[in-house]
Amino acid sequence: MRAVALFIAGLAVGCSSTLQRSDGGGSGGGTGAAGAGGSDAGTCIVDGASVPNGTEFPCGCTSCVCLGGAIGFHPVECVDAAHCRIDTPYTYGDTGGLVAYEDATTLTPPWSWTRTRTSHVMSTASGSCEVRLLCLIDGDGSMVDVERIKVDIADGAVQAAFAMATPPTYGRDTRPVDGTVFQFLRDDGRGFVVGSPCTGSAGCTDAPAGIATLVADLRTLDERQLMDPSCAALR
Repeated sequence: MRAVALFIAGLAVGCSSTLQRSDGGGSGGGTGAAGAGGSDAGTCIVDGASVPNGTEFPCGCTSCVCLGGAIGFHPVECVDAAHCRIDTPYTYGDTGGLVAYEDATTLTPPWSWTRTRTSHVMSTASGSCEVRLLCLIDGDGSMVDVERIKVDIADGAVQAAFAMATPPTYGRDTRPVDGTVFQFLRDDGRGFVVGSPCTGSAGCTDAPAGIATLVADLRTLDERQLMDPSCAALR
């Protein structure tokens, strides 16, 4: 992640812009300077001025957004193809159970996040929304961006699951009794399923740490993306 941060910072400097943190640090003068943090909760410091959460502004050859005191970089064509891009489509979400609707998320190259709701009852409408993913979020390690998801997917446990012809199931699959599981699938149909904790059930294997981390980060990603106004009906 640090290498990617330095890569993008280099892009900004190369485009006559400087990234600066709110403590006054930075690499010199320039225009479009941005720094994570602010004097008030949720604000960011941009060119020495405080900007509200959610504000978008130019920063070098890309654009940025203030995310609760942290700076998020939008992916643009000036970012090298090796960085900040989803490599192949992935679809994930909770599935199964006696529910009124199911929500599924799809990550589509190069940086698209789409939430689709499929309704099973007349009282709930189906629908979808699409929100651009953020390339990198600087200043808050709890936030999830494209590069963090890519690191999660590269984990050995996730790759081992992809190598299996049939997606493995970790934890207890309670769908036969109207329970739900979390399903993560690559566009070729390979992936994994995570159910409820085994709690000592015979023949049951809990999800490896790498898969559990990916699931947790995907849920965190969804929470932030759903805050976009276009997704209001799907929250």
